[in-house]
Amino acid sequence: MAAEVYEFGPFRFESRRRELLRDGHPIELTPRSALLLLVLLEGGGEVVTRDELDRRVWGDAHVGLGSLPFQVHQLRRSLGEMPDGQRVVETAPRQGYRIALPIRRADTQAPTSDAQILRGSPTPPVALFPAQPPGRLAWFNWGLVAVAVMAIGSAAMAAIWRPRSVPRVTGVTAITRDGTFKGGPLLIQDGSVLYRTSSGLQLERVTLRGGGTGSLLRSESSQRVLDFSSGRAEYLLADVPETTRFDLWIAPASGGVPRRVGDRKCDQASWSPTGERVACTIGDTLSVFDSDGTDIHTVARPAGERPTWPRWSPDGERIAFTVERRRNRVVTSSLWEVRPNGTGARELVPGWPESRSRCCASWSPDGRYLAFVSEEANQYDLWLVGAGSTGSTATAATPTRLTNGPLQLTSPLWAPDGRRLVALGVARGGEMVRYDARLREFVPYLGGLSATWLSFSRDGRWMAYSSFPDNALWRARADGSDRQPLTAPMGVQESSWSPDGARIAFRTEAGSETPRLYIVARDGGPLQALPLPSPSVGMPTWSPDGRQLLTSDVPGTFAVPDGTERVRLYDVATSRWSVVPGSEGLWRARWSPDGRYIAALTIRGGQQLRLYDTGSRTWSGLAADHINGPNWSRDGRYIYYDTEGSAYSLRRVGIPHGSVEELTSLSTFSRAAYWWSGVSPEGDPILLRNIGALELYTLDIDGL
Repeated sequence: MAAEVYEFGPFRFESRRRELLRDGHPIELTPRSALLLLVLLEGGGEVVTRDELDRRVWGDAHVGLGSLPFQVHQLRRSLGEMPDGQRVVETAPRQGYRIALPIRRADTQAPTSDAQILRGSPTPPVALFPAQPPGRLAWFNWGLVAVAVMAIGSAAMAAIWRPRSVPRVTGVTAITRDGTFKGGPLLIQDGSVLYRTSSGLQLERVTLRGGGTGSLLRSESSQRVLDFSSGRAEYLLADVPETTRFDLWIAPASGGVPRRVGDRKCDQASWSPTGERVACTIGDTLSVFDSDGTDIHTVARPAGERPTWPRWSPDGERIAFTVERRRNRVVTSSLWEVRPNGTGARELVPGWPESRSRCCASWSPDGRYLAFVSEEANQYDLWLVGAGSTGSTATAATPTRLTNGPLQLTSPLWAPDGRRLVALGVARGGEMVRYDARLREFVPYLGGLSATWLSFSRDGRWMAYSSFPDNALWRARADGSDRQPLTAPMGVQESSWSPDGARIAFRTEAGSETPRLYIVARDGGPLQALPLPSPSVGMPTWSPDGRQLLTSDVPGTFAVPDGTERVRLYDVATSRWSVVPGSEGLWRARWSPDGRYIAALTIRGGQQLRLYDTGSRTWSGLAADHINGPNWSRDGRYIYYDTEGSAYSLRRVGIPHGSVEELTSLSTFSRAAYWWSGVSPEGDPILLRNIGALELYTLDIDGL
């Protein structure tokens, strides 16, 4: 039987096996992307209409209007670009899409049966979606959700051949479709899933069958729900105060006045199965006490580490919890369990690479399994591990991966039937926008490029950016043309151009790896790693003469300095570091375009702006505070910034007089990258607007 083989540019695609090669190297495609590519190739380079693509790729399935553009975006990412920047898949405005390279069809002799194909080239099991976490999540695009759900379904069907003794996901259902903010932990009450909304003590509920949401609990106070006890019909609450200590409260589900739990304070807490006891984490301690706050004793105190997310086993005999570790100011986490009396502590799934963090375990109703989240390089997947025994001689069970993209899944929770998991699912996507002061609104910038950490060369001809969400360094001309990747995805953060436009300095931070600083040539080549003056350094910026780089230390815990943080200078010629005088307790340093000033923020005390005059070598304080990302204007007259905290807005401060001007509120703006803002050469603030989706999903688990 003949197999249809298409050759186009450096690519070779065999339609029968859905195998794609580029220059002889395999490229992984999702089933939907492979089908979309086949339909486009069958078009012979002519435009295939949107209606035809919808019919051929999705059949009779109902999908949202954003599904096809999103799938084309995914296919383009898999194919990459040609050396001259040409896209392989070209858009015909208001018509459809076409393959922009010459297509040659070549028939080859394929195996005579499906059995021969499977024996000759076994298809690996396809787990469900690879992932990425929460941040400020207030996003929605139902088209993306529809595509993700159908891609998940296809992947699940491909995984059915695996042995039934291996737990696997056989179906995925979206049970919310409203795009509102949803926060964990997820709770179960009367067959419904409870989740937190943007207001602290406001809960919404949705049945496990889906079909609409409804408000359950509202309050104007600054409290949040930690747990719900079905036996006691009560909520466990924590204050969200100005300090880091949380008073613990109990509120009746039927309404009424909450009552304090003695003088107990908790960062996180959960009820025991009967509701008679509470597991509480605060600081470096995991404790257990009665529901009235008495009979408290310490269960675990990991040395120099922080326990979080305590969860009781269904029989009340064990508590699973997450331990956060800070090494070289990089946070990783692992899973542990312990008996309520403090004995039998052991690590779950030990021996994993330190780059893979584990957290947020959820017990199955029969106590046989723990579902948990694993994070590696900003990808969040769900895994399953047998609970086993807490005895010191217990053999660690081998964990099973449940999901492997394209959604990120967090906050797992077992449904009461023990056959389904509920989780928050995130499909990430963004488009760059600039604030137009004349129109007083955000408008697309650079064609809606999905990127962060945008920087421009001094002559305004070039720009560098970190692609979102994979975080590789790219460079392009200022209009977005002639794009070229300079690195693989490696957690690239802020970049800075040398004054002559020949080199780019940038920072990387991926997973548990120590942050690094590099220099790379504008047109690519080997990366020059810089020696580090401290375990964790911040973003680099060039001096106007190109002789030095400015950076600053990053505290291990946000807003909590350890006394060693400084603003630092790197001499490019001698490879030596020095400290800017008087810069103790400052970070996020930026050099002004003319080199006259250095701007930096206080670590403690509300991210206040400090200004260093390089001529007089003196620091001064300005009225600007709660600054998230400071950005110098091209002429050095202003620093533009977005704020962190309750008053969320875009502002600018005049230099050096310090007058602050609010440009626009961001209270209703949905951001895909809350950690970044930029400024265009024309002085327009730039943000990455979210076009992703956040919804609740149920996952059917078979093989338990």
